[in-house]
Formats: sequence, C-alpha cells, structure tokens
Amino acid sequence: MNVETTQPLLAPAIAAPASYDSIPTNVNMSKHSILFSFAAILLLMSPTYLTALRQYRFATNIHAHKVAAYTLDYIRTRRPRMENGEHVDGTPLLYSLFIKQSGWTGHLMLASIVAMCSTAYQQIRSRLFELFYYTHQLFLLCVALLFIHDENVLVRWYISVPLVVYFTDRIYRCIRVRLNRAQLQEITQLPAGVMKLRLTKGRVKSQPGQYLRVCCPAASMLQWHPVTITSSPEDNHLTLHLRVEGSWTRNLSHLFGCDFGKDPRLSTAAQTLRHLNNILLEDFAVSSSLPLVLVDGPYYSPFQQALKYEATVMIAAGIGITPAVSVLRTMCWRYKQDNQIFLTQGPLYTGFFAIASALQWFPSLFKTLGQDLWHVVDIHLYYTGGDPICHVPSASSFNLGRPSFRCVFEQIASTYHNCSIGVFFCGPASIANIAESEAEKWESIEFYSESFS
Repeated sequence: MNVETTQPLLAPAIAAPASYDSIPTNVNMSKHSILFSFAAILLLMSPTYLTALRQYRFATNIHAHKVAAYTLDYIRTRRPRMENGEHVDGTPLLYSLFIKQSGWTGHLMLASIVAMCSTAYQQIRSRLFELFYYTHQLFLLCVALLFIHDENVLVRWYISVPLVVYFTDRIYRCIRVRLNRAQLQEITQLPAGVMKLRLTKGRVKSQPGQYLRVCCPAASMLQWHPVTITSSPEDNHLTLHLRVEGSWTRNLSHLFGCDFGKDPRLSTAAQTLRHLNNILLEDFAVSSSLPLVLVDGPYYSPFQQALKYEATVMIAAGIGITPAVSVLRTMCWRYKQDNQIFLTQGPLYTGFFAIASALQWFPSLFKTLGQDLWHVVDIHLYYTGGDPICHVPSASSFNLGRPSFRCVFEQIASTYHNCSIGVFFCGPASIANIAESEAEKWESIEFYSESFS
C-alpha cells in the first residue's frame, strides 16, 4: 500500500479530536470513581462534621477513609492503562505525559497518593508517625492539582461542597481551640510509661468517654493527637492519661521532665513532677514552668452511650482503660450526689473487664468502686504477665490470662435477656475482632469498639 492510499484513511482519525462521548465507559467510570473518592476523603476527615453523624451510629470513619484512599490509589494507577487507546489527536506521547497540563499534574497526584498510601501502613505509621503525618499533608496539594488537571465541570460538582465542609471544619476547630482556654496545671509520672496531665476545664463541655485532640507546640506545631478524657464531666478540671510509645509522646515526656528510662513500660516510678496553682488566665499566656498545651474537642466516642443501656459491659486492654475510667467516674459522681436516683435510673448491671496492671494508674477510683459501688459495678481483673500489680480493689474477681468472651457474653445475655445490653471495647484490634465475633452471636447485644491506631 502506497502513501497516497494511506493518508486519506488516517486523515479523519488524526484531524478529528476525540470527543467526550467517545471515551470508553471504563475511563468515564474511573473519572467518577476518582472524584467520588476525593470527595469522600474530604468529608470523612472533617471531625466536627462526623461528630454530628456519629450520633446516628456512624462510627467507622477511619475504616471508610482507608477504603476511599486505597480505592483512589488503585483507580489512579489503573487509569493510564484505560486511556492508552485514546491518544488520537496527534500529540507526541512524551509531550502528553510530561509537558501537557493534564500529564504533569496527573503524575504529581499519582506520586503524592502513592506516598500517602505507602506511609499509611500500620508498621510504618506506628514507628514513624511523623513521616505518616507530614506525608498526608500532600492531600491538599492533590486537591489543588485536581482542579488544574481537569477543568471539566465534574470536578467542581464533586469537590466544591466537600472542600467547603473540610475548610469550614478546620476554621471552626481553630476558633474552638482559642475559646477552650484549657491550661496545663499538673504533670504526674505514673508507672509503666504513663503520664497524667491535669488541665483547667476552660469551656470544654464533655460527656463520659469522649476524647480531645491535643497539641503541644513545643513538641510539634502541626501534630494533633487524640487523647481520652479520664475525668468526669462533673469534675471542675480535665485529666488526660498518655502512654509513652511513639516519638511525639517521648518528646512530651522530656519536655515535662519525666524519666522513664530506656523502656518506659518497665518504669515503676510514680511522682508529681510539676504543679501550678491559680493559672486561670484570660489569654494564652504561657507560664515559664509549664509548656503550653492546646486542646480541641471534645469528640464523639462510643463509650458515651454506655450509661444508656440497662446492662453495660466495658472491656479494656492497656491504655484502652481510659474511656471506661471516665464512665466509672461519672457513675461515682452520680451515686454520691443521689444514690437512690442513681440506683433506680442507672444501669441494672455494669461489668468491667480489664488487665489488672492498668489499675495502678487509677488507685483512688477503684478503691471507691470497691467500697461504695461493689453492688453495682462487677469488676473482673485479668493478669497476663508483664507489668507488676500494685493494687487490687476489693470485691473484684482476679483471673489469670485473658477473658473468655464466649462465656462472658453467654452469661450476660442469659441473665439480662429482657434488657438492652451494650458492650464497649477499647484496645488492640486483634482482641476487638475476637470480642466482636462472639458478641455478634447474640441478637440482644450491641457491640461498640474504639481504637486510635
């Protein structure tokens, strides 16, 4: 075939640019999927917005965020293959990939998304949290590049509203931090690498089991970490318990003057390191003796539903004891205020199952429970080895090893078969999966799980 016969055959394909309607269905679907994933990620990482949704049992935003992110990563890596056959406008391939606006922006977005997903794995996130945290700030760059990458109306249709929600949420949280005015008042070093912080309450109005997002500018200007409030809403102060595990909490422990040694979990020292009286300041004036601590929140926690059930079971492992402590302190407060009303309107049964070594962080609370609320709160302690046991409250059962969730739920469900039963767990995901699988066997049990990992 000569050149003259070839040119007329190729001319229509070269001259006519591909229209939007000619794009195959798979490419069209990939575009919608990517935009939907971007929108979902923006909404799922707007904490204030989610706090309102969680009142309706929407409590899986972290998992949903991961699904949206990995879906976005998968489709983004597949899309170049889908568009491989659409290069029909005569533009050189290298120009389209690296010089054309849609090309270089696409590559930058792909590189950013791969970096974010790669550092989001549990092994990397737990050991190099700063790398994970700062890499995730690339998402804002991705959103900006998305508007440059494709000027189609679809981008504005999908992204505009979630973007407004996201930035409105961030602005609102900045204002709330300013208004909360919680000031660090006392620092206490506890055994097994735990720090107790006592702060003035400011304008923070919480419910039992809720958590705050905490920032210490001296340790990091950008990092905000979730920490459960261990005080009761009736207390005139806030208490937070942090376990030294990552680099951020290690930096805090050094700033606060704690000395946990090489392995904080083996530390047995307990002492009040710094105390400051009369620091109800009208502004964020920083005391020379204590670092500035900013708090944002409070935020929803499944444990704030605990006292709404007729039979409540709280299961805690390690530092996961903190939300249950807030609930138990609230019970003590209400019992002291009016024990008759509490006994008639409070839960018929409250079961507390925890690792025994965690009780050394709250000796006074469990002493009160053992003396005053032994007939209301059923305390079950389990010793799994490792940390020594300093104090075991009276009126509690002591066991070796982990609890048998099948036996626990079977007994509760058969005893309180005509009551609403809520099971609340906070601890490692591996134990949560076992407990949830056993709870699902009973229709009368509603299972809630919480984890910050």
